[in-house]
Amino acid sequence: MKKMGKNINKNEKMPPKQSDEETYDTPFSRFLKTIGKKWQKAWEEHECYEANPDPKKPKIFATFPYPYVNGSVHLGHGYSLMKVDLYARYMRMKGYNVLFPQGFHATGEPIAGMAKRLREGDANQIKVLKAFGVSEEEIPKFYDPYHIVKYFLKLMEKDLRDIGVAVDWRRKFVTTTLTPVYSKFIEWQYWTLKEKGFVTTGTHPVIWCPRDESPTGDHDRLVGEGVSIAEFTILKFSYEDAYLVPATLRPETVYGVTNIYLHPDAEYVKIMIDGDRWIVSKESLPKFLNQFKEVKIIETINPNTMFGKYTKNLVTGKEVVILPATFIDPAAGSGVVMSVPAHAPVDWVAIKQLQKNPDSLKRYGVTKEQILSIKPISLIEIEGYGDFPAVEAIEKENIEDQNDPRIKDVTKQIYKKEFHLGRCKAIMGKKYEGKLVKDVKEEIIKDLKEENIASSLYEPEDLVICRCGTRCYVKILENQWFLKFSDPEWKQRVRDHLQSMKIFPENARTLFKNTIEWLEDKACARKSGLGTPLPWDPEWIVETLSDSTIYMAYYTISHYVNQGLLTEEQATKELFDYVFLGKGDPRKLEEEIGLSKEFIEQMRNEFLYWYPLDLRGSGKDLIQNHLTFCLFHHIAVFDDPRLAPRMFNVNGYMAYQGQKMSKSKGILTPLSTAVEIFGTDLTRIGLIAAGEGLDDANFNVKDIRSYDRWLENFYRMTKEKAQRKDWGRMDRWLRSRMQKHIRNAEKYIQSFLTRSYVQEVLFKSLNDIKWYRRRITSLGPAFEEAIDIVLRMLVPVTPHLCEEIWRELGRNGFAIDAPYPQVNDEHIDDLVEREEEYLKELLEDIENIKQALKKTEIKKISLIIAASWKYQVYEEAMKDKKNIIKRIMQEPEIKKLGKEAVVFTQSLIKTGTIPEIIPRERMFSLLEESKDFLKSIHGCDVEILREEEVKEVMTRAKFATPNRVAIVLE
Repeated sequence: MKKMGKNINKNEKMPPKQSDEETYDTPFSRFLKTIGKKWQKAWEEHECYEANPDPKKPKIFATFPYPYVNGSVHLGHGYSLMKVDLYARYMRMKGYNVLFPQGFHATGEPIAGMAKRLREGDANQIKVLKAFGVSEEEIPKFYDPYHIVKYFLKLMEKDLRDIGVAVDWRRKFVTTTLTPVYSKFIEWQYWTLKEKGFVTTGTHPVIWCPRDESPTGDHDRLVGEGVSIAEFTILKFSYEDAYLVPATLRPETVYGVTNIYLHPDAEYVKIMIDGDRWIVSKESLPKFLNQFKEVKIIETINPNTMFGKYTKNLVTGKEVVILPATFIDPAAGSGVVMSVPAHAPVDWVAIKQLQKNPDSLKRYGVTKEQILSIKPISLIEIEGYGDFPAVEAIEKENIEDQNDPRIKDVTKQIYKKEFHLGRCKAIMGKKYEGKLVKDVKEEIIKDLKEENIASSLYEPEDLVICRCGTRCYVKILENQWFLKFSDPEWKQRVRDHLQSMKIFPENARTLFKNTIEWLEDKACARKSGLGTPLPWDPEWIVETLSDSTIYMAYYTISHYVNQGLLTEEQATKELFDYVFLGKGDPRKLEEEIGLSKEFIEQMRNEFLYWYPLDLRGSGKDLIQNHLTFCLFHHIAVFDDPRLAPRMFNVNGYMAYQGQKMSKSKGILTPLSTAVEIFGTDLTRIGLIAAGEGLDDANFNVKDIRSYDRWLENFYRMTKEKAQRKDWGRMDRWLRSRMQKHIRNAEKYIQSFLTRSYVQEVLFKSLNDIKWYRRRITSLGPAFEEAIDIVLRMLVPVTPHLCEEIWRELGRNGFAIDAPYPQVNDEHIDDLVEREEEYLKELLEDIENIKQALKKTEIKKISLIIAASWKYQVYEEAMKDKKNIIKRIMQEPEIKKLGKEAVVFTQSLIKTGTIPEIIPRERMFSLLEESKDFLKSIHGCDVEILREEEVKEVMTRAKFATPNRVAIVLE
């Protein structure tokens, strides 16, 4: 599971000090800070969030990944967490029995590594620890990794409680042997996987930390989370009594090699492997030691003695020159690089630069003639390109320098096209000529290996650094325990289940599909760090991503463990078989472990009540590991897709004040800091509205100030009362608008569009209430109804403020337990909404005319409603524009109008979709009722006229249409 707590490592930066703009203090924010703890205490005392099975109610089981207990909860956690909390609170209000538990994660290397660095006196690590309030005298206690766990466990639980999560804290636990029954649960999980053949032993490449002497999983990495293993092909180029062995991902391009590069400032070594002598960089040597059985170092070689000499390409039989290059990384691959300028853009740029100054390598013994004689060799044909695709691409982009950032995109484009669309030329031999590269690449590798010209070298796709600070390599492990994710049947079952799941946002589904496809066998155990020993091979410890996949099931019984009703001795494999799989006889278990048959069946029933997991919410970085692993493990262990997770929500990363947070760089803003500055509810709404979907989010003070003002305005509104009981036109309008807001809000929250939810509930709803207040002279019954609706919709966002308002309004019980508003279709009045929308447009039209005429003062506004015949034509056009002129001219009164009617009708024909209109008499009534409102805005007389009445005296009357009155300003 993801170690989501603040990373404590020697490369970590301290959190930045608060700047002036990060301090925040307003009268309303001070008020909000005074009420948070009060309501959290009240909820806890009344056990509001303690969820127990209730067969009479539908259930929701929602979880957020347990954070890693080596620091404080940060805003990134808070962003993902609030989406789960929002949904859980909403579903409670919808009448569901909601279980939202929370545990904590300590498995793996980070905590053990932290303790080790403290024991070694690491100054940076001590500094970071002191930042959490640890005194100099207390530091020796932290030499014990379990003391670290206990210390930060308290801090993290406090952070989560302070943000007001709706968690059933009875069920909390921490992983590792600190919770012995949980470790027994993990043992049961792995026995089950092993018995079903999903855990096997074998020889596989793993990303390896040489210091810890263990595989380094995603969440044991300081740098390189998500980095996979790539298989490079080593190709032999003979040189004297040895071979230079470049490592490449494109072995098919060996036919086009023009030269070999070595780094002039690096050390190289000659090693013996399987009877052959290979020359590799000293920095790459650990890879060979970890991946080949017998490696013997023969001698050290100075590469400067090799430049200007030739090495033979064993595939083509041609000799190519050895050149110095400071731009290559001696730690990458073998430290030996082959150059293919016809098909590798960066290689062509390098050759081009050398040939512009051919004497530049003279000091290395490389002649001008050797440089100028290098010519690209064409071997792959792509439609749309000539013989040298890389050369053409570089020239087209006018790239002159290897450091030009565009070169990466050009390279990616060329490599992709050549692999998928490129065809092999005759130079590659008759066997491959004319075939697509993608179809013969593996065959080429196989043939070269059979000829003993090639071998394999595994590399991380990018830099990987263990949390202990050591650079990681790939090691071929024998007798290592692996999860068999490559199993085709297992993959298919996971694919099938993914198809039935709800994934939010939907575009994340493709990321899950891709992960399932590329996922291969994965090491599931390591030899260092904290965790549960493999039950059949206890020298290995289940690694951090492998013991965090089905722990949601443990939540269903964890409260019994915490109450002492289930002990480590009683937590046998047979008990878990019955509770989670329904295997075995509870009566027999009663005799064996001393638990009553009724209690054993109670645990089984509770599991079946809460399972499957209804929601898992997390960051998008967990798609490539934890979330997909979660699906694999559920499908394998429970062997029933009905017990596998139903819904995942994933979100983007979090920035604070525009600065992207980074674990590896130590830029992580603690959640507690935000709560201290802004208070609980402002922090909650800031996180909930910070973003949505896979896009990255931003938590900033500017938004907080806006939420502060809007919430204060709402709070003030709740203190006002209706002054009349009759339901006037504006009351019907506001009631109708609120039904739309409820409908939209539910659509957004059910799709985890949390920013849109806040905008709908707070901004749009209150804007309608403000318009209502502006339009009426006394508050009617719709006002209090609308306030109640907004209050209930805000409960999942700002529960503490809503609870305070609820109590001030004299309501019984808790606001968090109140029903969520329901849409009443009978209260929707589209016509009255259309009328008010038109009135707003009318105000805008009047203002635009005033500005166009440059009138600062007006004495009278005349609003002229279109003639009845125009309404008749309009209504006909809405039915069908076809032959409309012919149809309307059959009406005698319209026919009398002649050209005027034809011109008006033609204007409607040219219009696209004709919008619905307000009936003529309703328009008249609307404007008549709104005269005082319009007068109050413009400070002048307002008259409402019909076109027939003023056609002869007001020329602008002819511009009146059924969907827009004519406006005359005097």
